[in-house]
Amino acid sequence: MNEWIPTDHGFENEPQLKQPGSFRADSTEQEAAERLRDERTADDPTGRAASQSVHEEVHTLYSVGAPKGTSWGAWETAMRAGVTFEKSALAIVLVALLGGPFAIIGAFLANVEGLLSTVVFGPTVEEVLKIGLLAILVETRPYLLSSSLQIRFAAFLSAFTFAAVENLLYIHVYIADPPDSLVLWRWTVCVALHVAATSIAAQGLVRAWTRSRETQKRPTLDHAYAWLFYAILLHAAYNFAVTVWELGG
Repeated sequence: MNEWIPTDHGFENEPQLKQPGSFRADSTEQEAAERLRDERTADDPTGRAASQSVHEEVHTLYSVGAPKGTSWGAWETAMRAGVTFEKSALAIVLVALLGGPFAIIGAFLANVEGLLSTVVFGPTVEEVLKIGLLAILVETRPYLLSSSLQIRFAAFLSAFTFAAVENLLYIHVYIADPPDSLVLWRWTVCVALHVAATSIAAQGLVRAWTRSRETQKRPTLDHAYAWLFYAILLHAAYNFAVTVWELGG
């Protein structure tokens, strides 16, 4: 049998020592090459593979001559280079415009009678959902953002959209012939409340995104939860004050 199959690791069986044309490559090598090609981090839009790479280890990441293109920071830089202004703007606008209606749906599902719902459940659900899609964007695809101003703008637009839809429901559906004072209150105070609360929550996302850029590490929302809590607290305090005022009147 003149055909050589790579089952022996002895040097005498090296391909260059065999007769021309008798070498047959191990089929598993081709399978491994195809698998590695499919698992390239450049094809991973979320960067999970890059963030789990051994090159993210501290002693490797900060060592002299560390391999390029293998860390999460290098992956994010490469992905960001392929993002146009139009693509970035489209992502922000979609997330902002969908955030408001998404929160409205969540508010409907969480709406139950009682003070606990008004002061706790309602504000929590609304504030979480108003920035929910934006938080996912910051955590999984931060390369689509070019500045922290985009995060603040998306949060503002999401909150304003939510407030506008909520106002239209109150003025044209929930309340028959509402007084001008109520209409004015909803389009001023209520809009300001939603924008302020969501802007506070967005500050946590800004810090997470900025820290990721500075450290070249994958964004983590651990430090954003405190700002979300402050937003919920502001919203809850407003609802409680309005409820007490209505009961007293």
